[in-house]
Amino acid sequence: GAHQCANVGADNPGAYRRTNDVDADGQLGLDLGVYGAPETFLINPRGEIVLRHVGEMNQRVWDDKFAPVLQQAGEASGVAP
Repeated sequence: GAHQCANVGADNPGAYRRTNDVDADGQLGLDLGVYGAPETFLINPRGEIVLRHVGEMNQRVWDDKFAPVLQQAGEASGVAP
């Protein structure tokens, strides 16, 4: 499938990255346990899912759910992807 990735912490090779993937055959969704669309995952540099959000991604969701996790990790960005 298609894959786009933008490094959130360009100077840190272990940084979180923003990515959008197309799961053409549905296998990635099954592996991640996806049950609704859209779903957004925050995956740490070790490949572990740290946060999962079901539903629309918007600035409020980013501010309330994702930014605090990234701030704790020292990598917060103020704008939702």
